[in-house]
Amino acid sequence: MFDFSRKIVCSIEAVLLIALAGEGSPVRSRTITRRQNIPDRYLEQPLQRLVHCGILRGVRGPRGGYVLARPAEHIRLDEIVSSVRGLDGGPERAALASLSPLGDDVVRPLFERLDEEVLAELSRISIADLVRQVQDRSAPAAPRRHGLVLA
Repeated sequence: MFDFSRKIVCSIEAVLLIALAGEGSPVRSRTITRRQNIPDRYLEQPLQRLVHCGILRGVRGPRGGYVLARPAEHIRLDEIVSSVRGLDGGPERAALASLSPLGDDVVRPLFERLDEEVLAELSRISIADLVRQVQDRSAPAAPRRHGLVLA
């Protein structure tokens, strides 16, 4: 069953922050977690998964951090969700395993269909779409780089 866990939301926001930093500007995980007001270690696993799945690329060294592994137009939200889903220990499909026959016949198929619909909608949205939304909302403040201080 689909669940917008905190790690999913923070992971999408992290990829968006990295995209807003621009190409070739690595963003440190500490910068991301401070911006999101979450503990420094909270995104370690999700960021590693995003690297493993080819969404982000880790840059080593004193000016290291994370950059997009491919153009923002080619990173869809469903990929991010699929990469980090389940890291919160949230509800899994197993939660529906103990349903009654009525639940098996009616409730489970309903949630499976809704799950597919949510992922299908997320597959139509790219990180570039979210970047455009940020730019549209902050057009007068553009010189501030969207209010980001990426150190």
